[in-house]
Amino acid sequence: MKTAKAKLKLIALYEDHKCLWNQRNKDFFNFELKDRIWDAIADEMKADSPSGFWKHMIHKLRYKVEMERIQEQGAKFSGESPQPKLFYSDNLLFLNHMFDREGGKPPREIPMHLKPSGPTLEKNPSRNLRHVQEKRKRTPIREKMASLEKLRNLQNSKFVLSRDAFQKIQKITSGGPYYLTKTKIRP
Repeated sequence: MKTAKAKLKLIALYEDHKCLWNQRNKDFFNFELKDRIWDAIADEMKADSPSGFWKHMIHKLRYKVEMERIQEQGAKFSGESPQPKLFYSDNLLFLNHMFDREGGKPPREIPMHLKPSGPTLEKNPSRNLRHVQEKRKRTPIREKMASLEKLRNLQNSKFVLSRDAFQKIQKITSGGPYYLTKTKIRP
C-alpha cells in the first residue's frame, strides 16, 4: 500500500466496523460476519483483492503505531527528542477505546460500607508479615529434552548436536548410573 490516501481509507473502513476491533462488541467473536466484512473491505479497497492482504495491512499499521508509542515513551524517559509522528497515527486513536463498553455506560459501582473493627493489638501489622514467595519446581531433564525435541520438530530446524553432547544427553536421559552418581544436588 503505497499511497497515504489508501491507508487513510483502509483505517476509516476498519473504524466503521466495530466488531473487527472492539472486544466488547457483541459480534467480536462472530468470525463468519468478520470474514464477510473483510471481504467487503477488500472489494471496497480494490476489486477482486484478497481480504487477507488488507487484514495484514491493518495489523501492520497498528503495529507501527504501537511501536511509535513505545519509542515515544522511551524518548521521554531518556530525554531525547521524539521521532516524527506517523501521519495516520491520530486516525487510529479509536483503538484506545477497544475495551470500552457498548453505549458508553461505565460499570455500576457498588458502594462498600465497612464497619470499624475496633482496636487492633498490632500497631504495624505489615511489619509482622513476611513475604512468602512460591518456589519453582524444577523441571526434570527428560521433560526439558522432550520439549526441546518437540520444538525442534515443530520448527523443522537443523538442530544438530556434537557427538559428545549427544552422548552426554543420552546418558542423562537414560536414567543410568551416570545420572544417579554424577549429578549435584543444588539447594
